[in-house]
Amino acid sequence: MQDILGKLEVYGQAAHVKVGEELITLRIQELVYNKILVQSYNSSEFRIILSHYHLAKAYLAHQCLEQAIEHITLALFKN
Repeated sequence: MQDILGKLEVYGQAAHVKVGEELITLRIQELVYNKILVQSYNSSEFRIILSHYHLAKAYLAHQCLEQAIEHITLALFKN
């Protein structure tokens, strides 16, 4: 679990300098690791909500509106 948390911390820092497809890829990886934490280690579901929000922002910044709407909707329904 500590390995996953460490990776998520690195991803959070890297997100400040990444743009475009690199940021989207990073946010997808963040979502995957947070799903692992929630499903395997019983972490808070808020991790997934926040990851969907971050991914929606990355898609929006890259002008991928359909994907942004999809992920923000998922975040809202999980909340």
